[in-house]
Amino acid sequence: DVKADKSFINQFVDVTITEVTSKRLRGEII
Repeated sequence: DVKADKSFINQFVDVTITEVTSKRLRGEII
């Protein structure tokens, strides 16, 4: 199901962005 795949990808992207943002806020990313 394309819609389910797209939803899964969007969820994965949201989680990745959240993790990257939190790491950047903690100064773990130079």
